[in-house]
Amino acid sequence: YFNHGRNPANATYAYAILPTMAPSAVAGYARNPQSTIVANTASIQAVKNPVLGTVAANFWGSSGGTADIITANRACSVITYETAGRMSVGISDPSQSLSGLYGIITVTLNRAAKGTITVDNGVTVVRTTPTIQLQANVAGLHGATLHASFSLDPVPVITSNANMVGINGKPLSFQVAADNSPTLY
Repeated sequence: YFNHGRNPANATYAYAILPTMAPSAVAGYARNPQSTIVANTASIQAVKNPVLGTVAANFWGSSGGTADIITANRACSVITYETAGRMSVGISDPSQSLSGLYGIITVTLNRAAKGTITVDNGVTVVRTTPTIQLQANVAGLHGATLHASFSLDPVPVITSNANMVGINGKPLSFQVAADNSPTLY
């Protein structure tokens, strides 16, 4: 537990829900949490788990916002799942109140896709490059999630020597090389 004292002001908190974990597993997670907090404000709460390849964000402000790879134009919940060669996204209206034109949520993902794999009815893919942009019509869905998935370029594999040894206090130069001709890492 965390003792926040009496009448905390401008304080924040965060917690992880770890269903079915034994106390020893929770203690291990506490020592080395896999999820990191991307945003924890009044308008955006978002987490990222690189091990699982997920980013999840709740945008509470009427104009949405940006958290990690996700940008949304209005209040919504978005989750992404990225694996080698594929990205899936889910979009919903947790308020269950968006209607009419306000029920169309535009989400931009800071990734380029090679193509579209699946798209639920109610989702329109606006573009797949240089970023993935889609619109989800959640009006009248009462919080149900709309999904889409995309194929991505294969993840570059580092081909340079991974067994470099450095000496503390001495300069080190290392050229990172990878297949697929990446331009950044």
